Amino acid sequence: MAYRSTDLFITRDSSHSPSPSRSINSKWLLNETQDDIKATLSASPSTFELHNMNETPERMLPQLPPEARYRLRRHILRSLLNTLGPPVVLTIYALVVYFYIVNNDPSGVVPFHPLNARVAYYSWLVLSAFVLAWAKAGIAGYEAAALGRPSMAPANAARFMWHSDRIWSEFTGWCKAVAVCYRYLKGKALGRRNTEWDGPSLLWFYLALTSIVLHIAVPLAGLSMEFSIAMRLSDRPAIILGANETTFNSRPPDDIAEQANARWRLGNPTTPEGAAIIYAPDGTPSVSTTYFEDTIQDNYQKNLQNPSGPLNQTISFFTGPSVSERAYGRVWGFLNHLACTPVSPYAFGNGLKLLNVSGVHEWSTWDNLTTARSWNAPTDSQSVYVSNATMLGVTYHYVITNNYPPYSFDTTYMNASEFPLRARIELIMWQTFNPLTSIPDETFKSMSSHPLVKSSLNPFNNLTYLGYGVSCAAQSSVGLASISTTTNTYSDFSPLAANKPLGEVDLSLVSQRSGTPHIHALVYDAFTSVPPELTSPKCDPSTYAGCDGWAGANRATNGVPIFFSAELNPTSGRTSEKIQLPSISPERMTLAMQKLFGEAAIAAMSTSTGNWTSSPSTNSSEPTRFMYGLQPVPNIIPGIIHYMYPLVLLAIWVLLTVLPQLHPTLFFGRRWGPILDGITMFRLGAEWTGHVHRLHTGDLLHLGNTSLRGIPGMIGDMNDTSVGIDMSQDRNRFEYKRAGAGAGVGEAKMRMMAGTVTPSGIDAASEEFGFVGLSTRPARCDRGRYYTLKR
Repeated sequence: MAYRSTDLFITRDSSHSPSPSRSINSKWLLNETQDDIKATLSASPSTFELHNMNETPERMLPQLPPEARYRLRRHILRSLLNTLGPPVVLTIYALVVYFYIVNNDPSGVVPFHPLNARVAYYSWLVLSAFVLAWAKAGIAGYEAAALGRPSMAPANAARFMWHSDRIWSEFTGWCKAVAVCYRYLKGKALGRRNTEWDGPSLLWFYLALTSIVLHIAVPLAGLSMEFSIAMRLSDRPAIILGANETTFNSRPPDDIAEQANARWRLGNPTTPEGAAIIYAPDGTPSVSTTYFEDTIQDNYQKNLQNPSGPLNQTISFFTGPSVSERAYGRVWGFLNHLACTPVSPYAFGNGLKLLNVSGVHEWSTWDNLTTARSWNAPTDSQSVYVSNATMLGVTYHYVITNNYPPYSFDTTYMNASEFPLRARIELIMWQTFNPLTSIPDETFKSMSSHPLVKSSLNPFNNLTYLGYGVSCAAQSSVGLASISTTTNTYSDFSPLAANKPLGEVDLSLVSQRSGTPHIHALVYDAFTSVPPELTSPKCDPSTYAGCDGWAGANRATNGVPIFFSAELNPTSGRTSEKIQLPSISPERMTLAMQKLFGEAAIAAMSTSTGNWTSSPSTNSSEPTRFMYGLQPVPNIIPGIIHYMYPLVLLAIWVLLTVLPQLHPTLFFGRRWGPILDGITMFRLGAEWTGHVHRLHTGDLLHLGNTSLRGIPGMIGDMNDTSVGIDMSQDRNRFEYKRAGAGAGVGEAKMRMMAGTVTPSGIDAASEEFGFVGLSTRPARCDRGRYYTLKR
């Protein structure tokens, strides 16, 4: 008959002297078959007695004095902390990532955080310094519970010893596991018959995996963030250096144009100096502090990629006053909408509306279309300028015009009902090279195949010119707008006219006038150097062309000079090195005009009569205006490692650590101790003295430690004088214990939870070892059936 789900009591006459304390070879014991049980019971029926547990008197159970019993305890609080600890660590890191890294503004302006970034950053550093040790201690509690379960404990003590000193959490332990795996696989590959697995159990590999994941995640988490100083909005009034509606017209117009021209020729990015910026319309994504420069450079690249179909590229930008620091608020400023496009020189009515050109030597203007003018004839209009010169190897000729007078008191920004003010500037540029003094550059050669470039022969010098046009349409207004230093955008613009100009002592003297003309007039003045209400330029290109608009456009777009060797005298063969500027393509000239418009808007708002501040007025009838500065605050910015890598690793670590601990038998189960500590290992060594003495070394990789293979690898029930070991598989589980000195009689019991056992094997074990097992908790034996075997 098969005995399953039963408890067997084995009793033996006390006169039978026990043999020295040694372990039962449970593997050998469990290999006995059910047939052996039947045969033994049939052959010697008088030898054994079967008792039902319900009929077994209490006196038949082994009794120990109370002081000799060891009570297994539940460590629920420790299990709870081990379960909640990893999610808490993950949550802390996730919160730091969400508030400080994910929501980190590229502008450097951070929102208000309930926790100071300095505290959050250094708190995580301190936590990461201790979390490895805490996690090691926490998972050690799970290890102690798992070592008491037959389905999870190692098969023998050789594998059990891998859990000593918790080397699954150390680099040396991982290296030893790799070494033993390599040795085992090598032995199998070579076909060695005596190759046996002496490495750790699956439980050990699970513990090592959780430790490895955490050891990788924690350093990466530290590298995913850096401490820095950012800015936060404040309510402190900022110091304003630039103009407002009361000072906008306080400067002579030619001063503004000269300032724009000087900055334009430097070739720097078109953006205000200092902390001021040009603002983009609200809703524009990813606006940088160099928004205007970025936009026109992007348009330049688009024109290069699609020269045959120029795009309608309108740029809207708001220029606030110059400030001493980054600021935000509602301020008075200059709003412009600009669209500059390269066109064909013969595109009158289809891109050109002011200039009708039939060749390099003949053209007419919008105000007198029937009158042809010679290419080098001087003009007497304030709205048209012609230049013909040679500058460092390039011979050029251009005509520029606009459809409003450059300056007039009745057309400045003093009437909000006329906003926006609309105007156009058109430029026709012709370029060529004299073969006797210069050589065509690569840009000039490529322009011959450009779809917008046309050629024209000049009958006055017999040179063939290549020409194109640039048309710029501008709309401008002044007024109040809300500016954001976080998004670098403006919103809620409302027109508000500037005050009347100052300095009107003598209207006949241009030098004594003040006021800001239309932006197109400022651009016209800056490009031609023709002052307001004058017809001749301050710069004479025939004397020095470096101050002319063509040279300025070349420098504004960073034209690189070309060096070449020229022959001085064909008969002597002598040569000399010459320098010439490159010709300007339609795309570069369009970029130059856009940059000049930007510089004119910056110059108009750059300076004022003095420093001032702006705060909300207490007068409700006045428009709301203010400009506040920023204050420095600690901040956390992304580090060299993306935050997703440690976040995913920490999440994996939480799943690996928490889910197995939620098993009820592990969470609420009783066990020998909170962790596998030194006293447990000490009592195990005392229990298996003979096997320990046969160890050759303490090295887990040493082949001389095979004596541990015969020792079970599970921590079972114990009392204060003995150690219990359980070695089994899931279906063959079997606990046993050596009786202590206080047991009195030489009784032992073995409780069979599942599987089979043979009385002959039990008897043999009793003969050899003098015991099979002893329970210190009789109350645990109140279910099932007990079989008492007496000799």
